[in-house]
Amino acid sequence: MRGNLLPHSPLGAAVAQRAEQVGALVVRRRRTALDYRREQSEDLRIALAHWWSRFNDPLLSTLVTDALRANTDVQGAQAALRQARALRDVAAGALWPTLDGAASAQHSSAGGKSTGERFQVGLDASWELDIFGVNRSALAAAAATARASAASLGDVQVSIAAEVALAYIQLRNAQALLAIADDNLASQRETLQITRWRLQAGLTTSLEAEQALTQTEQTSALVPAIQTGIAQSRYALAVLTGRPPADLATALAAVGPVPQAAPGLVLSFPAETLRQRPDVRAAEEAMRSAMARVAEADAARAPNFRISCSLGLDALTLAGLTHGASVVSVLLAAVTVPIFDGGTLRAQVRAQQAALDQAGSTYKAAVTPGISNGRLTEITGGDLQAGMQVITDQKAAAGK
Repeated sequence: MRGNLLPHSPLGAAVAQRAEQVGALVVRRRRTALDYRREQSEDLRIALAHWWSRFNDPLLSTLVTDALRANTDVQGAQAALRQARALRDVAAGALWPTLDGAASAQHSSAGGKSTGERFQVGLDASWELDIFGVNRSALAAAAATARASAASLGDVQVSIAAEVALAYIQLRNAQALLAIADDNLASQRETLQITRWRLQAGLTTSLEAEQALTQTEQTSALVPAIQTGIAQSRYALAVLTGRPPADLATALAAVGPVPQAAPGLVLSFPAETLRQRPDVRAAEEAMRSAMARVAEADAARAPNFRISCSLGLDALTLAGLTHGASVVSVLLAAVTVPIFDGGTLRAQVRAQQAALDQAGSTYKAAVTPGISNGRLTEITGGDLQAGMQVITDQKAAAGK
C-alpha cells in the first residue's frame, strides 16, 4: 500500500498535485481576505476623513472646506508636517554616500617675487557604513515623526470640522424650533381669540381664557431665546470660517432642513475605527519614533566605520589641468570607537528610554478613553436618531 503513494507512482503524483492545488487555494483565499480587510480599512479611513459629506448638505461641506482652509491651527499643523517630512528626507540622505567637487588655485611669492602657482580640481567621496543601524534607526524615527505629524494634522482638521458641523446643526435645529414656535404661537393666538369670544358669549369660563393666555405668553417668550441662539450659531460659523458675519447672513438666512445622516451611521463603524482616530494614530506613531530613537542612541555606542576617497588633478598652470596634470588619489578607511565620554552615550540611551515611557503613557491615555467613547457612541447613537425624529414629528404636527 505504501508503494502506491510514492512520488513517482500515479497515485502519489495525483495526491501531490491535489495538495499543491489545495495549498494554492488556501494561499489565494488568505491573500484575498487580507486584500479585502485592507480595502475595507482604506474605505473606512476615506469615509472618516470626509464624514461630513455623508450628511448630503452642500452648504455644510462648503463651510467645512472654508474653515479648514482659513484656520490658523490647520496652517500651523501643515507647516509642522512639511518640516517633519523634510527632516525625514535629511535622515534618508545619511544612508547614501556623499560626493563633493572641489577646486583650488594657489599663488606663492617670496621677497616680492612670484615663486609659483598651483591649480587643483577633484572629487571627494565618503560613505559611513551603517553596520549597527544608527542611520537606519534615525530614518525610522524621522519617518514615524512625519506620520505622527500627518495624524496630528488630521486630528486638528477633524476637530475644526466637528465644531463647524456642530454649530451648523445647532443653527438648523434652532431654525426648525423657531418655525415650530411660530406655528404654535399663531395657532395659540387663534385659540385665545376664540376663547375670548366664547367668554363674551358666556359659553366658557374665565379660567379657560386665562389658560389660553398663559400658553400664548409662554410660547411667545421662547421666540427671543431661539432667535438669540440662531444669531450665536451664525457668528460662530463666521469665526470658524474666517469670514465676516455679514457674508454668511444671506447664505444662512434661508431656513434649511436639519442635516440627517444615513440610517445606522453611528452604529455602522466597527471597532477598527479606534485605530483610524487621528489622535490615536499620532500617539502610536510617536511611540514608534521613540522606540527608534532608543535604538539609535544604543547603536551610537558601537564602533563607527567610514570610507572616504579623493580623486583629483594637480598642475602648475591652469592649462596644465587638461594636459599633463598629475593624478592624485587617496583612499582612507577609518573606524571610530567610543572609549570614554563621561557617560554621555549611556545618558542619551536613558533619556530616550524615558521618552519612550512617556510616549507609551500618552498612547494608553489616547486609547483608553477612545474605547469608552466608542461604547458610549453605540449606546447614545439610537438616542441621537430618536431626537432627530422628534424634531421631524414636531414639524409635521405643526404643519397639520
